[in-house]
Amino acid sequence: MNDYVDLALKFIGVHYVWGGNNPLSGLDCSGMVCECLRSFGYIGKADHSASSLYFHLLAAGWVHGVGRGSVLFFGPNTDNINHIAFGLNDKLMVESGGGDRNTINKKEAEKIGAYVRIRPIINRRDLVASLVPGGLK
Repeated sequence: MNDYVDLALKFIGVHYVWGGNNPLSGLDCSGMVCECLRSFGYIGKADHSASSLYFHLLAAGWVHGVGRGSVLFFGPNTDNINHIAFGLNDKLMVESGGGDRNTINKKEAEKIGAYVRIRPIINRRDLVASLVPGGLK
């Protein structure tokens, strides 16, 4: 279960690139999450922003829950989500982070240390939602 999390863990070290949705050229946070979910049939081919993915997963029957396989949403509220990651457990997440809209290539990502990595969830005080596939509570 949660094969998409195992795939995300294989991306550790891939550079963060704003708008990136390909592990060969770089991934941003929603690019990483969408790539992993798409690979296992949880979403279709359409690209999603973090906010649109939240509402898409809710409509697909995902439920609120925290733990391995949860999709974590960060921001001021669910209408304005600005970061997304996968929960590894209730304390750690795998995310593509450390960059921003100015991180447009691998060279810029290397300068600031922006890449897919494991981080504590507690370091982010703006967690607004966490979803798991229905039945995984």
